Amino acid sequence: MPDQAGPRRVVIVGGGFAGLFAARALRRTPVAVTLIDQAQHHLFQPLLYQCATGILSEGKIASPLREVFKHYRNVECVLAEVTGLDPAARRVTARRPLGEPAEFGYDWLILAAGVQQSYFGHDEYARFAPAFLGTAFHRTDVLFVAAWGLGGLLLALRFFSWEPRS
Repeated sequence: MPDQAGPRRVVIVGGGFAGLFAARALRRTPVAVTLIDQAQHHLFQPLLYQCATGILSEGKIASPLREVFKHYRNVECVLAEVTGLDPAARRVTARRPLGEPAEFGYDWLILAAGVQQSYFGHDEYARFAPAFLGTAFHRTDVLFVAAWGLGGLLLALRFFSWEPRS
C-alpha cells in the first residue's frame, strides 16, 4: 500500500446491495470511503412488484445514495461511470455525467458493480427474452417464465397487462 498521510482510502464501485453493505461495514473504521455509482439512488428491487401493482410509490423503494449515507462521516458518494481500473497505480478512472473525467486513488478496492443480462453472443434473443429486471421491455406473443418464487413473480408482473395477439 502506498505511504500517505491521513486515513486509508477505500473505493467501492456500485451502489447496490453489496456496495451499501460494504460501506455500512466500514462506517466506524478509520478509512475514507468513496462510493462510485452511475445512478444517484439505490433501488430496492425486491419491492418492485409492489410498485408494479400500485401498492407502493417509486419513492418508497428508491433512496438517494447521499441520503442513505448522510450520517456516515467517512463515506462520500460520487455520481460517475467507471471507465477503467489501473491496479498497478491503484487508480479508478471514471466519467462524470457531463463527460468530465475523474480519477480516484485507493488503498483497497471493492468491486460491487452488479450484473448485466447476457444472451451469450445472441443479442437477437433479447427481443423474445427481456432482461429480468431491465428497463427495456418488448411484448411478444409468448409468455415464458423461467424463474420461481419472487423471481418468477417479478417476471410475471412485467407481463401483467400482456394480451396475446388475435
